[in-house]
Amino acid sequence: MTGPTFLLAVMNGRFIGGGMEVTPGARIDDGVLEVFHVAPLSAVRFLRIFSKVFAGRHTDLPEVDIRTVSSVRIESVTAVGHPVPPGPPSWRSTGPVLHGDGEPLGMLPATVTVEHGQLALLDDGRRP
Repeated sequence: MTGPTFLLAVMNGRFIGGGMEVTPGARIDDGVLEVFHVAPLSAVRFLRIFSKVFAGRHTDLPEVDIRTVSSVRIESVTAVGHPVPPGPPSWRSTGPVLHGDGEPLGMLPATVTVEHGQLALLDDGRRP
């Protein structure tokens, strides 16, 4: 995916932002990621289609592209065609910040990868 972007999210689940079902086909246990890309759209168009996202009914819109990947490299180029310099993440950063669940994690460029079966869970042995 290349070109102007309104929103880009790399997903391992279906929901972001308090209930928006941006990738309705995503499963947290399938060993893949979904890349959710929204091309630029006008404010009027955004307002018309925004409610569809909460029900996962936006996936066939021309502005939306969802792809399944095991790894994705995210880069940003400024309007003049120069790469944005890396630096410490901050809400006030002048370059694009990589966020994870709303928290700044680092600056772009970044590579996001999923490794199937790598989440370790602890079980205290008690059953409900």
